[in-house]
Amino acid sequence: MNKASFSALKAANRLPSPPAVAMRILQLVASEDTTLDELAHVISADPALTSRILKYLHSPLIGLGFHGTTLPEAVARIGTRGAQLLALSFSLVSQKHVQSCPSFNFNQFWSESLARAVACRRLAASSRQWNPEDAFIAGLVYRIGELVLATALPVEYEPVLRGEAAGGALEARERTAFGTDHLEIGLLLLKDWKLPESVWGAVEPLAAWPRPVETGRQPATDMLRLADGFAAFLSRDEEQHGRGLDTLMARARELVGADRDAFRAHLDQIGQDWIGYGEVLSITTVEPPDLDALEVEAEEYRTALRLAAEREGPGLRSENQEPG
Repeated sequence: MNKASFSALKAANRLPSPPAVAMRILQLVASEDTTLDELAHVISADPALTSRILKYLHSPLIGLGFHGTTLPEAVARIGTRGAQLLALSFSLVSQKHVQSCPSFNFNQFWSESLARAVACRRLAASSRQWNPEDAFIAGLVYRIGELVLATALPVEYEPVLRGEAAGGALEARERTAFGTDHLEIGLLLLKDWKLPESVWGAVEPLAAWPRPVETGRQPATDMLRLADGFAAFLSRDEEQHGRGLDTLMARARELVGADRDAFRAHLDQIGQDWIGYGEVLSITTVEPPDLDALEVEAEEYRTALRLAAEREGPGLRSENQEPG
């Protein structure tokens, strides 16, 4: 799917589009002259969105100790930029879609996307190298191309999700079927929506093909890669084992220089915030796994590997010493 194919889907009205309020917020995001009053007026047109923003500010998620009761007070407290992206994020998550692709789980998609958004926000706030609000929405929409394929091409996407057409990772199967994958499609959509470059710019290097393996392209991109790992670990049962924890810890060390204590602090807080945001947005989340138990499992696995290597070592040396 090249840009022409993307444009054809757009012209046929087959691309997911934000609700009317979100579209207006996108226009305000692109404008440098937006006032707090104008933003509050647009948000107030959606009572459910207004309620979620007030609920968010009254929650312990951001620790503002907010005691106001009106939307203008809330917007003034967050600031124009923060309120714009927060409202856009909440509006996107609350959007309803027709379940036309049986193997695509919309609830799981938004739950994992929310975990990624929360992780991005945490890492950005900790590093002070990326605006946390930009990071939140980048994490939320990073894999939105999956939603595009599931809603625009549900019949064609179903066998891809099931792995019927070809084996390998999802992105490889998508490329076999469509000549592109959900990350590349998502990037086109983010640019089409005219999101700020501080959002889509973090996604762009990861949407390149073949996938980049090096780090250090830019801090925001590395944080997004790590947040994606945090989200998968928290939301997928198959990732929650000792080896998965070891792999994620190694990635945190590689991408953001986090030692064990910093990694544990990030993971604990991300898990708590994921649940908190889920309550605000009515998105299903789950309790984070027991990290102490997983660390024990990881150590047992490492010990088993070490013992196996020690047992094989003498045999291999003996074979190498035998005359050929």
